[in-house]
Amino acid sequence: MSEQAKVGEEDLITQIAYTIIQQAIRKSASEILIEPTESGVRQSIRVGDETQELLLLPDCVHIPLIERFKVMAGIDVSCKDKLQQGTISIRMNSDPYKLIVSINQGPPGEAITATFAA
Repeated sequence: MSEQAKVGEEDLITQIAYTIIQQAIRKSASEILIEPTESGVRQSIRVGDETQELLLLPDCVHIPLIERFKVMAGIDVSCKDKLQQGTISIRMNSDPYKLIVSINQGPPGEAITATFAA
């Protein structure tokens, strides 16, 4: 892969990550869930007691998306065999938001649970 193509892919993954967070904020979600499945990468949010599936992304974005969230949360990208936690601070419409990000290793691969802090 050329350097230019790699940068373009990183930009796309970053855009996907921020879009996921922005969607969750707009829908007043308490959690963001990103998990690999047999049919792709499922992105859901939790609003109250209800879990809403929003996207099913292709498998090819799984690892880059997990790594992007790890970088944003200050988590070691190379560590994949234990529970990891970090924090993402973001502003949307001048309002500050804080996400507590947990990366879990499961049978199909790493999954993210990002909880909005009160």
